[in-house]
Amino acid sequence: MPELRLRTGQFHVPFSLEELTSDNFIDFIERSMVNELTPMRDRGVKIYGDLMGGIISYHLGGFNGTGEDTSDNNGDKDLAFRLEYSPFRTSNSFWLKGLQFAGNVTWGNENNLTTPPGRTIARTPNRFTFFASQNTRGDRLRYGGDFAWWVGPASLKFQYDVQTNERNGLGPGGTNLDDVTASGWYVSSTYVLTGEDKQRSGNVIPHRPFIPFSDQSGLGAIEAGIRWAELSFDSDSSVNLFSSSLSPVNIPGGGTTATNGAQSLTLGVNWYFNEWTRAMLNWNYYWYDNALGTPFSCQLGSCSAAQLRGADKESWEILSRLQIWF
Repeated sequence: MPELRLRTGQFHVPFSLEELTSDNFIDFIERSMVNELTPMRDRGVKIYGDLMGGIISYHLGGFNGTGEDTSDNNGDKDLAFRLEYSPFRTSNSFWLKGLQFAGNVTWGNENNLTTPPGRTIARTPNRFTFFASQNTRGDRLRYGGDFAWWVGPASLKFQYDVQTNERNGLGPGGTNLDDVTASGWYVSSTYVLTGEDKQRSGNVIPHRPFIPFSDQSGLGAIEAGIRWAELSFDSDSSVNLFSSSLSPVNIPGGGTTATNGAQSLTLGVNWYFNEWTRAMLNWNYYWYDNALGTPFSCQLGSCSAAQLRGADKESWEILSRLQIWF
């Protein structure tokens, strides 16, 4: 029944428009920094369905809480709920049919886990961590919402997420440390310059596919995109800065708590040769809040807190991808 379905196994926790969009169809080569706050796949069970012809969609489930391909190391579980509202989905309105609002939340008591890290976007061996994962014990609460609007060749998306982790009994002498709170948001927009429709979930299909060595060849479809994202971490107790081996003691300047955050700008272009092939090119630029937690703050690659230095608070990277569907 469309209104009531059951799913068990390992699958995506119902949280975040960006994470629930297939890798095949995301607008940029990599998801934003905010995706660090999002649960991915986990083992569990959920009920879900579409009401009123898809105007309302709901997901309610219980999950191990330990993540993808990971043993469940405690008896606690996570509860997750997501609600999507597309008020004009069944209408014929060109401007409003693609409008969607959603909210989601997960909650559970989890031990022997860590907070999400703050990392740059490119999933390469030298991916930079500007805020290290912290050990946690106690409640983990995630909540957030997202907005999307697909109109002809254009799309506009916004997402805001928060994750709070308790650190009970992890301080000196078994005292409680203050929670670590991570919050982030992004806004993005894309436009298909050649006029094809942007799909809610699917590939852009060119009106005139690019077919080399053929007199029937066209340009294909060209899409431009822009995204701004911000991610920050905060706690009133000591935290590691950007390396799990870096003690928070004696941070230069006399501090013992060194939190960090970053902002990123992504500019991208996608070339859809045909409905099976896409080439992508992205430029990512970063600004860091803490001059001691940048890619250039530690010349040795791994150093003590005393060896940290204030450094250039900006960095950038260029990514490319060739994608083929079968």
